[in-house]
Amino acid sequence: MSDRAGRRRLLGHAAVLTTALLWGSLIPFLDILLAHIDVFALSMIRYGVAGTLLLGGLLIWRGAAWLRPLPVGKVFLLGICGICGFGTLYTLAIAASAPGMAIVVASATPVVSALFAALVYRMPFPKGTGLAFALAATGAATASLGRHGAAFTFDLHGGEPLFVLAAICWAWYSINAQAWLGAFSQLQLTAVTMATAGIGVFAVFLIAAGLGVSHFPARPPSHILALLAFVTIGSTLIGVLCWNFAVDRLGVIIASLYLNLLPVVGMMTAAAIGHPPTAMQLIGGAIVIAGIAQLQLRRLRRPPMLAEGLSPGAHLSHTRCPSNASR
Repeated sequence: MSDRAGRRRLLGHAAVLTTALLWGSLIPFLDILLAHIDVFALSMIRYGVAGTLLLGGLLIWRGAAWLRPLPVGKVFLLGICGICGFGTLYTLAIAASAPGMAIVVASATPVVSALFAALVYRMPFPKGTGLAFALAATGAATASLGRHGAAFTFDLHGGEPLFVLAAICWAWYSINAQAWLGAFSQLQLTAVTMATAGIGVFAVFLIAAGLGVSHFPARPPSHILALLAFVTIGSTLIGVLCWNFAVDRLGVIIASLYLNLLPVVGMMTAAAIGHPPTAMQLIGGAIVIAGIAQLQLRRLRRPPMLAEGLSPGAHLSHTRCPSNASR
């Protein structure tokens, strides 16, 4: 493996860790925000504002010439079916599932994303990844169930398959964003797909408002506005940008493994704002870290070429070929 390839992968690991930190901190922050803003309105604000800021900033900085070669239909598919589809299905899954079962099934969604990438797009599943996902998913579920106030109702309410569909939407977006828009920078890719996602979540909000299950919030207190700004710019804008950056360098399978860290980061964030972790959370966090660590140690002990296998970039260059059946 060349020094350049090594640096690319190192930057990819740094990017996905940043995503895990930002998305993990969202867990306790959402508990605060949802006391003032309903889930559909919150999604509309997060993605709408993030997409507008990122795309608007890029247009001011780079002009509009780079927009001309965009495959507009594919951009809308990525934003609406990918990002908006994930967010909407995930929200509905939480609403239509028993709390305990929702935690357990949601903890398995990174595994679903990885399996989808491996089975549908024939992406390589590095040796040891299966054990890493098994440990990480078990630890994530343990840490999530150990949260203060977590409910332990495990009966089936019918919403559980929506978690699987949401995970497939996100994996589909992550893979095809790189395959279809690989000629553009990650900043441009994220800006246009998030902007179209904003249109999608706005449409979902209008439908939810028409059904009487959502409404535009009254002006919340200043500290809630500050938290909303952090979640919108940090967790949503920067988080998705870093995610796309990581998938480009590591592939969706390895990047998805890091999503099991979200409950661990959420636990640390909750501790920082005055909610110390429970013993169950600490045990779950240790299992997640052990799962990821054993994979990294296994890769370090193998010869460089074997440890890397087929690079994500090589696979993506193949998926861009018009003759590829996966397109």
